[in-house]
Amino acid sequence: APVCMAFAPHEDLIAVGDIEGRIHLWRPGAATRREFLLGSPSMTTAHAFQTRALAISPSGRLLYSIAERLRGDAGGRVGHFFVWRKSPKGWRRTRVGLLDSVPSSISVSSDGAWLLVSSARGRVELWAGGDSESF
Repeated sequence: APVCMAFAPHEDLIAVGDIEGRIHLWRPGAATRREFLLGSPSMTTAHAFQTRALAISPSGRLLYSIAERLRGDAGGRVGHFFVWRKSPKGWRRTRVGLLDSVPSSISVSSDGAWLLVSSARGRVELWAGGDSESF
């Protein structure tokens, strides 16, 4: 079941995240999916992650995804941040980050230099180049 979506501003691309952690990439007007990405290639079960938020850079070459995973015996939830880069051979995961909470949304600035991320803890963070500042 779809839980989040994003349009590429200058590309012919729609990304749809589902509850099983997959990210489906579609071309508007096309009847078939272009390809799909998994939230994590190391998933051991289909339900290990749930996609929570997606954003696409203005160039359409980067896809940002946030997924949620339940912690083991300790309980609680943990967020994972993924960056996917478009290449001639398809989309490749280029970066992964572990978050102390599960963000509920992500947005990219019009120049692609900043990410705005909101968390379930009521915080908003502004990220640039892998660094984050809470405000």
